[in-house]
Amino acid sequence: MSELLQEFRALGIATIAAAVVGTLMLLLLSWLTIRQAMRPIGTLTETATAIAAGDLDREAPIESEDEIGTLARAFNSMTEQLRGLIGGLEHQVAERTRDLARRSAYLEATADVGRAASSILETGQLTEQVVELIRERFDLYYVGLFEIDPAREWAVLRAGTGTAGSAMLARGHRIRVGEGMIGWSVEHGQSRVALVAEEDAVRLATAELPETRSEAALPLRSRGVVVGALTVQHTQPGAFDPDTLAVLQTMADQVAVALDNARLYTESQEALEATRRAFGQMSREAWRQLLRPRQEWGYRYAHRTVSPVEGERSPAMLRAERAEQTVQWEGQPGMSLAIPLRLRDQIVGVLGFRKGEGERWSDEETDLLEAFAARLETALEGARLYQ
Repeated sequence: MSELLQEFRALGIATIAAAVVGTLMLLLLSWLTIRQAMRPIGTLTETATAIAAGDLDREAPIESEDEIGTLARAFNSMTEQLRGLIGGLEHQVAERTRDLARRSAYLEATADVGRAASSILETGQLTEQVVELIRERFDLYYVGLFEIDPAREWAVLRAGTGTAGSAMLARGHRIRVGEGMIGWSVEHGQSRVALVAEEDAVRLATAELPETRSEAALPLRSRGVVVGALTVQHTQPGAFDPDTLAVLQTMADQVAVALDNARLYTESQEALEATRRAFGQMSREAWRQLLRPRQEWGYRYAHRTVSPVEGERSPAMLRAERAEQTVQWEGQPGMSLAIPLRLRDQIVGVLGFRKGEGERWSDEETDLLEAFAARLETALEGARLYQ
């Protein structure tokens, strides 16, 4: 009986041991199975974390064709689309930045041309400065400015950049209105563009500019009238896009108005100078007519008495009239001071003063008498006009 119990006890222990071992093996197998099943998810999670941190080149590995593999494919597709989207955005931002920088440069160039156009009234200086500004700011091969002659038959080069411009100016380069891109632009009042210079039907090639590959001609318009044209040339084909042409045309119009204003200013100055000369001639003739019938050539104030002058004028007065400036003369008796009276660039009389023997004229006295003479000049002209 005791042996049977011992066998049962041994069997029970063996059974329990087998159960424990089996349970442990089952747990180990379960853990390995779960770990194997979770490994792709962990890898996918790690990949997602890296992509979220900015590593868009990371891709999830596809190790099976089950749901996790499908999820990895979808994740990789989404990452690829995200890369494309971000790359496209970066490209757009770069394009917008370049476009903004270019527009800013255009605005600055337009402002510089506007300042030159508003501050320079001499046409030669204005045209030279404008063509150099445009060539520099737009990085062009050549810029030339033409004006129409009074007969409106020829467009004459007035300014050109570089050695080519100097050579063409030296030989009097001009283009007949209606011929070439410049002549066409002047005749039609419109811009003309040759994105490939050799292919333009009306373009006239210039020997001094062999490297031109694209060209544009822009009319100079002021108050509805074409007064000339601007040629801009580049060494690359297709260099002039619509935005660039719009800015260049704005500059051309600014220059045209400035040239017109400079011309009007010059004409007004010439007319004013002619008027001044005519008025001065009339004034001189009027003074001759006024003084011709008079026998006396002047008056003297001495000892509180005013009397006509007899005899020759004093040496000091003669010298002041010839020199057209104040003269001091030391003679007998005393020091003389003579101040010419000037009206419209002509001497119409002389004031003579004399001090006693041994006395000299101080600077303060001379300044006071010259101021008096200036007032007398105005009064004399007013009296003549009144008569």
